[in-house]
Amino acid sequence: MLPIDELWKTIENSTAAPTARAGAAVALQRALDEGGRKRLRDVAATCASNDLRAAVEAAVADEDIEARLEALAD
Repeated sequence: MLPIDELWKTIENSTAAPTARAGAAVALQRALDEGGRKRLRDVAATCASNDLRAAVEAAVADEDIEARLEALAD
């Protein structure tokens, strides 16, 4: 697993591939405290892709995001 700082760099990089950003959100999901959830919600609010936004929001809500990731891969 990548260091948490690297995961944040990926998720906050608007030029990174949507699948990489969503993957970073999934990897961060278990390590989020309230501050991390707010930070991830802020990222979701800036996502141009509806599918990516939904995947990031699902990670914040600690939902299973497998279907969201499949939508991004298509």
